[in-house]
Amino acid sequence: MGVLGKDLFDIDRPRTHVKVQFGMDGYWVEDDPSMIPYGAALTVLLNYGSGDTAALHNRIVRLYLSVGEDVTAIRERYAWFLEDAFPRVFEKKKGQRKKTLAQQIYESGLDALVSGVSLGKSPEVDAPQVNIQYAVLEIDEDHHELVEKLYFDRLADFVYVELMRGLQRGFVPKRCANCGRWFLQTPGASYNYCDQPAPNSEDGKTCREVGSTKSFRAKVLNHPVWAIHQRAYKKYFARTKKGTMSKADFLAWEMESERLRDEVLTEYDRVRTEEDKAAIVERLQEELNQI
Repeated sequence: MGVLGKDLFDIDRPRTHVKVQFGMDGYWVEDDPSMIPYGAALTVLLNYGSGDTAALHNRIVRLYLSVGEDVTAIRERYAWFLEDAFPRVFEKKKGQRKKTLAQQIYESGLDALVSGVSLGKSPEVDAPQVNIQYAVLEIDEDHHELVEKLYFDRLADFVYVELMRGLQRGFVPKRCANCGRWFLQTPGASYNYCDQPAPNSEDGKTCREVGSTKSFRAKVLNHPVWAIHQRAYKKYFARTKKGTMSKADFLAWEMESERLRDEVLTEYDRVRTEEDKAAIVERLQEELNQI
């Protein structure tokens, strides 16, 4: 990783005056060649103090912790913003148009909060004053990236910039609905659970695996369309075990049954009377047995 301009002469700068180079999908701290995804530092900082030692392995967080910077206020404010003030940012119902994080912030009336490093806690605290320089970063012999180079004296300033750049690109921390730990949500993904080992899981399943099973069971228990489809699935799957239905035929049935189920779910949500809903469920049951 090369150095340009003033980097050749700033060896005497304070240790907490940290150079960070921001690229398209992440950033580089000082001259460490490892790229860090946006939101990673904030994610481990939110988990700090809960028994999670990941923060101690994140270079920039570890640096500021080593000089005794108080992170309590940062953790509390950003947890409030992500979990309480901005609760719908990750939720996307089936068939709903995908909206950018910026659009969701605006529609939630939170756009005024993002203009200050305090996220609106104090009108006296404005966004960090940072100077931007540019540099060409050599990723490898065939890959170079034009990056923005900033210096930070406080962790609060860095976390503010990291979160906002992450929101621009779809990176944002989220609290796991199963274990309560924070994990980094990446662009294009939409999960309620992290991929870490689930607490008290005897078979080593992750929270995402446990949560997926719970969500599916809840659907089957609480929605008649899902219940009808699951009963039919079990019946036809049992035939493959007995040898009365080939695996190829079962896979073809499975694909068609899922298509019918999804069509019926949309129709079911549109009707209002219980009679109409019951008729839709009965029709689906007949169609699933005729495939």
